[in-house]
Amino acid sequence: MTDEKRTTIDSTDITIDQKLIDEGTAQLNSEIQVLENWLAELGSTGDDDAEVAAARKSYHDMLSSRREMLSALAKQAKLSDDQISSMLRMQQSMNSKVDPSWRQARYPYLRAVVIEGAEAIEHHGWKWWKKQELDLSQLQMELIDIWHFVLSEMLLRNDDGGDIQAREALQTAISDISATHELKFDGSTYRLADLSLLDKIELLIGLSAARRIEVAVFASIMTDCQLSWTELFRQYVGKNVLNFFRQDNGYKDGTYRKLWGGREDNEVLVDIIHLLDANQPDFKHAIYSSLQVEYKKSEG
Repeated sequence: MTDEKRTTIDSTDITIDQKLIDEGTAQLNSEIQVLENWLAELGSTGDDDAEVAAARKSYHDMLSSRREMLSALAKQAKLSDDQISSMLRMQQSMNSKVDPSWRQARYPYLRAVVIEGAEAIEHHGWKWWKKQELDLSQLQMELIDIWHFVLSEMLLRNDDGGDIQAREALQTAISDISATHELKFDGSTYRLADLSLLDKIELLIGLSAARRIEVAVFASIMTDCQLSWTELFRQYVGKNVLNFFRQDNGYKDGTYRKLWGGREDNEVLVDIIHLLDANQPDFKHAIYSSLQVEYKKSEG
């Protein structure tokens, strides 16, 4: 078998595996949602007889099992070294565009994670006195924003070794995800598979307030929000490139047009990033070029 044929077969296998992971993730997320609704209904009945107690235990065991399966699936998908390096470079560039002296300023990026985490809770819904619907797309957007600040903090903490040290630190943190099933914080032990999405976001907020970075917690939240590493990379790069495009086209002086042919630039971006291959080396440049084309089309 030639090297060319072997490469083609290997790439096909990876695609099929990822498709199965995505399908399994969607199915498990659906089942988890159903089980959480059933448990909520049982909790609201106030009935504590033997039959209800048995049903509650059965649903809880099923829920824990499915969360563990979901976590196992998520750990099979990781960021590539090239994707990690690319995001760190892009974050550094954006930070420098905002403030060339951002490293010296040492902004409290984990405080920003706390605030974004609180906003994520709002998009999830937490008020027991009124009906609220989970807004998954907005939750995912908050995770992308949080990831910007996590990357910034990791760049600050590994400033002595330059980008190489930051990349190695992030690679290690991501590699450790599969071995992190629980963690200790504030005198308590938290088993990730047993926590609801809201509990995990609250835990992330607490850890960030204590100046701790726990990528495993963030990854677990991603899984619950149906956000794969591939999709995180795609959305992160897209948002980063759009921010640069806005700055390059008059965002500061107010001449930039956010509506393109009746659609917001964010909406156009979503279409673009899902038409492109996130694994291609020039993914970032391809997004920028596509934005230029669409922006020019909207001028007329």
